[in-house]
Amino acid sequence: MPLRNSRRFRNLCAMWPSKDDTRRTMINSKPWTDDEVRKLRDLREKKVKTSDIARQMGRTVESVSRKTRRLGPPGELPPKHTETQSAPRPRNPPAPAPTLKRSAETCQWPIGTPRTPEFRFCGDNLKPGSRYCAKHHAKAYVPMRLKVG
Repeated sequence: MPLRNSRRFRNLCAMWPSKDDTRRTMINSKPWTDDEVRKLRDLREKKVKTSDIARQMGRTVESVSRKTRRLGPPGELPPKHTETQSAPRPRNPPAPAPTLKRSAETCQWPIGTPRTPEFRFCGDNLKPGSRYCAKHHAKAYVPMRLKVG
């Protein structure tokens, strides 16, 4: 049986978009031009449905909806990256000044790994009757739970 007459060949042809088909696959997708982005913004401001926009522009509904999400709310311009933007903030906030000395008036909860430069003690005010602050006292003295059952 020749390949063209086989069921497998017909199924493959049915899956492949024809030349006049407006559906596009990821392989055939093209980048958005500035004119297309302007047209997309105009149509969104006029409250045109995503499926109608896709049909007018010859794009898939998924492509249009992804682009609209990237553009943000209608009427709002996307943020532009410029060199004058402020420097990125550090991920970890700066640690408070290390409290290496222990005293009877401050929390003695150790923070960090001993023998490293980051090691310190909490240093907050004590909870009455404890050697720790209220936060660390709750961690250190966990009440026992009664086992039921």
